[in-house]
Amino acid sequence: MISPVLVATWIAYCVPFSEPLLVNALVQAGSAGDPWLVSDASGKKLGGATEAESAAILRDTPAATELYVGLAQIPRSSMRQLGIPAEIALDACTNLRIAYQLFTAAHDYAGTLEKSPWKTLGLAFSWYRTHQRALDGDYVTKAVELVRKGSWGSPAPYGSRMYFAVAAEASTAHVRLSGIDAGQFQVRSLIASNALTRHFGRIN
Repeated sequence: MISPVLVATWIAYCVPFSEPLLVNALVQAGSAGDPWLVSDASGKKLGGATEAESAAILRDTPAATELYVGLAQIPRSSMRQLGIPAEIALDACTNLRIAYQLFTAAHDYAGTLEKSPWKTLGLAFSWYRTHQRALDGDYVTKAVELVRKGSWGSPAPYGSRMYFAVAAEASTAHVRLSGIDAGQFQVRSLIASNALTRHFGRIN
């Protein structure tokens, strides 16, 4: 089981510009904190004990089949519409950044249809998940209730091992997704000097 502190640290580090209550609701209602989870439209888990196994599931499942990917269970169809390979959403930071952008767009749309703040929020979760107006679904009910509780956990403090582990993970993913050979990138020395954290603080 993934530590709630780790999930909170991912949220604080990867999407510092976000409303953490909303991101936490996307994560907990979706994957319950499993960064490599791949599930189908019925909610069935399709396996994926490692990132590589989950990537294989995404590659081997027909593109027309809706799947939900990673921490915030991003719909594969949404990523396809954006021209984004679904496999990159298996990285925790990348997943949260894409998910928050999709959710804010869904919330903007919901605001044109609903006047009640809570109905707007429910419709936003529904539209994010299914592109349908279904306010009474289990996913929507759970997500809205998580926001109502008003708690998203406490991230690991700056300078802790967990904090720098998240920073190292984010930097490695950034290098990989940028097409740079991670072996030529001195991640360890940058982490040790805090230079990487300052760098990511500027671009997040």
